[in-house]
Amino acid sequence: MKTTLLLPLLALLPLASGAASLPLASFPASGNGLDQPVAVVVDAAGNVVVTGVGHVLGRATDFVTTKHGPNGAVLWTIAYNGPASSHDEPKAIAQDAEGNVYVAGNSRGAKNNDYATVKYSPQGKELWTARYDGGHNDVATAIAVGPDGSVYVAGYNDGDGGRPEGHAIVKYSSAGAQVAVFGLGEEAGTGFDGAGPSAIKVDPVGNLLVAGAVAGLQEDFDLLVVKLDAKGGTISESRFGGVRNSQDFASALAVQPDGSFVVAGKGGAAGTAGSYLFVAGFDAAGQLSWANRHGGPGDDAVRAVALSIGAQGDVSVLGSIARGGTESLVVLKLDRQGNRVGLTDEPLGSAVAFAESNAIAPGELITATIKPGAAGVGPTIATFRTPAANASGVPQILSGPVGASPSLGDDVRLSVQATGATGYRWFRDGVQVAGADASVLLVRAAQRSAGGDHTVEVFNQAGSVVSAVARVSFDDKLIGAGFRADNSFGFRLEGEPGRVYEFQSSDDLTLWSTFSLVRYVDKAIEAQEASATVGPRRYYRARRLL
Repeated sequence: MKTTLLLPLLALLPLASGAASLPLASFPASGNGLDQPVAVVVDAAGNVVVTGVGHVLGRATDFVTTKHGPNGAVLWTIAYNGPASSHDEPKAIAQDAEGNVYVAGNSRGAKNNDYATVKYSPQGKELWTARYDGGHNDVATAIAVGPDGSVYVAGYNDGDGGRPEGHAIVKYSSAGAQVAVFGLGEEAGTGFDGAGPSAIKVDPVGNLLVAGAVAGLQEDFDLLVVKLDAKGGTISESRFGGVRNSQDFASALAVQPDGSFVVAGKGGAAGTAGSYLFVAGFDAAGQLSWANRHGGPGDDAVRAVALSIGAQGDVSVLGSIARGGTESLVVLKLDRQGNRVGLTDEPLGSAVAFAESNAIAPGELITATIKPGAAGVGPTIATFRTPAANASGVPQILSGPVGASPSLGDDVRLSVQATGATGYRWFRDGVQVAGADASVLLVRAAQRSAGGDHTVEVFNQAGSVVSAVARVSFDDKLIGAGFRADNSFGFRLEGEPGRVYEFQSSDDLTLWSTFSLVRYVDKAIEAQEASATVGPRRYYRARRLL
């Protein structure tokens, strides 16, 4: 069963200054044929490998990959030109434990675009090239390397030739041999909308986690994370988003040793100014555990580009936000429970990658940014060393709040215990609750609209933390159900605002088909299945997708 999780729009986090980043090196991305950087990896020694779009010897665009040392010196540069000697465009980069580099993207084939994946040694030697042709325009968007050296490339096709739009993950051996192709077709209900899968990771037991965006029930996009087994079978789907008409897109994914995972991306409400960088943590079963964010009104061009998980389960998120034409590098540090423990927000350029370097100082980050060049001058890659951020007086949540499903007529008291707090702000489904500024919030059963996802922001002068989601769910009320004169069957019920309700029918209680999927707003839901030729018995059910 698909599970729909609704991610609340959490409170705007006040800026908490961390230690300033120290510059390591700066070098032009142009030169040697590289015109526009696309993706970067940074190793713990500070070496930077950049891949991007370039022109070599007058050819159409190529993959151009270059490696620089910590001092900016070019160690090697190599280009990939596809068999059609036409447009080749890299989209993603990955690195394995031995320092080998993998670049994936689209490359023109005999008729259409194909996936192209190239493996380079740490010294810049091309080890192998693998191509995947799904029979139409195929666009690779993400790449991951498993612990056993297997390589996974995810992407989509553009639905040309009358084919339904779908997605495919291609698995290669460490030697570059194609092992399997896993389909994620829209018609199967597990597809991604927009630009296809945006991130892919391999968990400790070899399962795949694939993140992207999917169209919601209204004019919005929700995040979708699909977990697949080693043969491509779907284990679970986690679909979540903000309040109505929000636009939430995943761009980075990381997996904990216990199988839980963290997703980062960009969010914002449609038709409103400002956007934010968000982070959401999930347990191994794909259930939302916590959420946090940075940004808000006045912020634009938000990007979340990388995630790192430390030895203690702490999370580091690298992103960038544009404010008034200036791009700021953002490093958000969270503990395992999703509480913010540090933040640096500096006008250093558009973030592209980072790596955690515990060899120099525990928790220290080596980051890479892109700074646009002047007219006629290519962009510049700059690397920085960012010291480990610390809480420096930010409140800490000790317990609560805890969600509840009360009996009809019972009120619910939500409470939070925290150290160092000077104030509280409660939110219901991302909207601040008027007058709720204490450590306890009373949710009254007489107000059905009071049910929903609740969070509390705990703050003081040094900064703030946001709690995990506490969901309060009141009973649904079935008003009526039955057959009509035209042999159709209908439901009418009162539900809970913001929740999604699914109505299904079956002839044998084994195979259920959905005839209506509705998000409850403020009036009773009416769902109806038209009359049809059915078996001797027909079964119906209504359920709430939480």
